[in-house]
Amino acid sequence: NASIGAGGTGTVKMDAGTWNVAGNLGMGLGGGSANLILNGGTISIAGGVNDPGSHVPQGGLLVGDSGSGTVTQTGGSVTANELIIAANPGAIGTYHLNGGTASSGSVSPVASLSRWRLFVSIRGSCQ
Repeated sequence: NASIGAGGTGTVKMDAGTWNVAGNLGMGLGGGSANLILNGGTISIAGGVNDPGSHVPQGGLLVGDSGSGTVTQTGGSVTANELIIAANPGAIGTYHLNGGTASSGSVSPVASLSRWRLFVSIRGSCQ
């Protein structure tokens, strides 16, 4: 597992290279604020064993777990088993896909929970 902005503020900017995450990539955990700026390169999120008590599968990109998360993608590629936007009540999730490719087995707000806010804009390739 990896996280950005867990309980604080965090920003990751990626212009090239590869980031492989085994498990989940959580953004804005513990009420934090997270930004992921992807101009190029590859982020691959997969693997791990599902927690039977969790609604989140392994290999998930959580954009706004319990805080806020923003992804701004102008290039490169993101691959995850699941893209979860605004994962918990009160969370805020934003995904700007302005270029590049985002691939996921499924894309979802966690509809069984209330009070989530999300924004998704797509100008690249979403599979």
